Amino acid sequence: MQLVVRVFNKYDGDDPALIAKMMARGDVIEVVADNHEWGRLDLTNPSWAILRAPISKAKAEAMKSADQDEFDPMGRIRAFHLDLEELIRRGYPIPTIEEAIATREAIAAEAEGQSRSEVKHSERYARATPIIDITEEDFDAAKKAKEPLIDPAIIG
Repeated sequence: MQLVVRVFNKYDGDDPALIAKMMARGDVIEVVADNHEWGRLDLTNPSWAILRAPISKAKAEAMKSADQDEFDPMGRIRAFHLDLEELIRRGYPIPTIEEAIATREAIAAEAEGQSRSEVKHSERYARATPIIDITEEDFDAAKKAKEPLIDPAIIG
């Protein structure tokens, strides 16, 4: 299965409700079959990496599970994530958090008053997004449950 994985946080603030609802580094955005044909914009997006792992569809889809429900405002959009730093330590060519943030900030600065998508996919920022083959063992080692969020307004 192929997994589209965020390489930087969508939100870096400290509001627990927004943290819970936004995709973060290591979150699986989408899961597709190994024979999926990617488009040009998919393969030049600096917001994500594409990982291919020899895992079942059920195991891959489980990475998209949430712990949200109507009674838990702190439930996360994803209950699990892949520890990309662990995969980097194991030798996979995934952008570091520093590289990913630097790219995001440069895009934001340049995109002021322009189409963010056009800037993001321009030759300056678009990197070839390789499909990175990882082993099931490394996938399992990188899979982590997210820590519960605590809302200080509720807990005090």
